[in-house]
Amino acid sequence: MKRVLISSLVLFFLTGCLPKGLAPLIPSATIAPSPTIEISPTLISPTETPAPTATSTPEPTATLAPTATVPNRSTLTAEALADIEVISFNIKNSVQEVYWPTEDIPYLGFNGRLHLLFIDIPALSSPTQHLYGYESVSWDGSHALHQSGSGGLFLLDLTTGKDEVVEQAGAPLFVDFSQDGNWFLLGAQDEIAIDIRDTKTMQRVARLSGFETAAPVYGGSLGPGGKTLAWISRAALQFQDVASGALGEKYMLEDFIGSSAFSPDGTIFGFSVGNAVKMVDVSVEDSPKVIDLGSPSGDEVAGAVNFTPDGKVFAASMGSRIVFWDTGDWRRIGDIVIDGTSHLLSFSPAGTWLITQVDDQPIEVRAMP
Repeated sequence: MKRVLISSLVLFFLTGCLPKGLAPLIPSATIAPSPTIEISPTLISPTETPAPTATSTPEPTATLAPTATVPNRSTLTAEALADIEVISFNIKNSVQEVYWPTEDIPYLGFNGRLHLLFIDIPALSSPTQHLYGYESVSWDGSHALHQSGSGGLFLLDLTTGKDEVVEQAGAPLFVDFSQDGNWFLLGAQDEIAIDIRDTKTMQRVARLSGFETAAPVYGGSLGPGGKTLAWISRAALQFQDVASGALGEKYMLEDFIGSSAFSPDGTIFGFSVGNAVKMVDVSVEDSPKVIDLGSPSGDEVAGAVNFTPDGKVFAASMGSRIVFWDTGDWRRIGDIVIDGTSHLLSFSPAGTWLITQVDDQPIEVRAMP
C-alpha cells in the first residue's frame, strides 16, 4: 500500500531533456533545485542461486485451487531465474516507489517521495532529473497529487502539465491512487472514511466507511478495477466491496503490514507482515482464508511484495532472497539471491524489468526471462 500523510509541499521542476514520449511539465512554482544525485550504472554477473531449503520457506498452511481468472500457469523456471543478469544504478538514496510512464524509463520516487528521477535502463544512464513536490503519483506516472503552499490539493496531469484543484471539505489524512491509476483516494481527518474519486473527472464515485480501529492512523488500498478496498490499520486488515459497501471479515494479524499488492485482476491480495508473506483470495465470498506462503529463515524479515503484470507470478522479498510463486497453483518457482531484504519490488508494465533495492544500496534492475 502506498500511503502518504499530507504535508505542505511546493511544486517545483528542474528543466532538462525529457525521454522520448514524455511531455514537459508546466510548474506552478519554482524553488532552488536539489543537489544532483550520483548515478553510476554497472553490469553485474548473475549470482548462482542456491537450492531452496525446507526451513527458509515452509509450504503454505492451506492450499488454493487455481484461480479461474488466471487459467495458464507461468512458464518462469528456477533455471531462468538463476541466469538473470543485474544492472546496478548507484543512486545514493532510498527509493520509496517506482512509476512507469514507459517500459524502459521509470520514475524513481525518493527523499520522502518529494522528488522524482527517471533513468534510461537500456542506455544505462539517467538523461535528466525531473524534480517536484508531490503527495502521491499514479503507478503509470500519468498523474500526481500535490499540495500548494496555501494548503489546497491539486491533481496534476504529468503528460500535459494541466493542474486542477481537487474540491474537498478539509485537508485529507492521506491521499493515494488505485493500483491501476483510474481512481484516487482521500482519507478523512475527522472520521474513518475514504472518498474514491475518478482520476479523469475528479468526481466522487463512492464514500466508504464502517471500518473500525482504535489506531489513530489508518489507510486504504483500492484494487484494480475499483471493485475492492482493503482497509489497513496497524495489525488489522478488512476488505470492503465498493459497489455495495459490504464489509468482509476483519483479520487481526500478529504484526504491522509492511508491503501489500492486489493482483492485476483484483482478486488476490498479497502482503508481508513481520517475518511472513501471506495472501487472501478476495474473490471468495464466504470468509476467505489468509494463506501463509512462508517465512525467511532465522531473524530475517519479509519485505516488498508484488505481482507480475500478467498476474501469473507473485514475488516477495524474504530475507536475502526474492521468492517467486505461480499463482495458478501457488507452486514455488524459484529464488533470486540478493544482499538483504528489499523494500522495493517493481515490475515494468510489460514485465520486462524488475527493480529492487536493499536499504540505501544501489538499485538493481533485472531483465526478466
